[in-house]
Amino acid sequence: MALLAAGAIAAACGPAPAGDVGSDDASDDIVESDSGRGDVPMCDAGLPPSMLPDVTSTITVSAGGDAGTGTPMPTGGMAAGTWVAEGVGLFLSGRAAAALDVTRSTIRGTGWAAFDGGNYRFVLDLELTLISGTVAMVRQMEHDVAVGTRNPDAPEWPSSSAVCALGRARDSTLGFSLDAPGRGRLFIRSNARVDPSVMIVQLRRLP
Repeated sequence: MALLAAGAIAAACGPAPAGDVGSDDASDDIVESDSGRGDVPMCDAGLPPSMLPDVTSTITVSAGGDAGTGTPMPTGGMAAGTWVAEGVGLFLSGRAAAALDVTRSTIRGTGWAAFDGGNYRFVLDLELTLISGTVAMVRQMEHDVAVGTRNPDAPEWPSSSAVCALGRARDSTLGFSLDAPGRGRLFIRSNARVDPSVMIVQLRRLP
């Protein structure tokens, strides 16, 4: 039963995992999965900046209960430069969040992004520890990558236009907002019809 609950949490909170590692014993309530690696081609985004900071995180139930419509929207802006991730927020639908203890669940890891005219690339290496209100826990490793081109004047663009996209970046709508000089947000909005999620990454531009 715990494993079933853990699988439901993982499905609601992120992309389908490339493979699960777990015990056949139903009493084992920890499921570990690796999303964005496994039997998929590599997606080369280039070398990351040095000394990437660890991100802080929040997991939020979206206003209105629908992560597809109840979250902030990207507004666009000048994205040129290299950015490091400093925080990440995961917005869930009310139904998905009902299976999750958002106060105890965490997201840790690092990330970066680079924009040059219409070219973009980003890499997020994240560990999601997702805890239900009972006993189930999912430890989900994410490797989210996208490399491609976009209309730099558009606040959003489809990941289907990317040269390659892995993990959460697959089958999603991507976006960017410039919030203040040197501060921005990267949006990864799931295109799932049921319980879509939205990840918003807080970015700081490097000098």
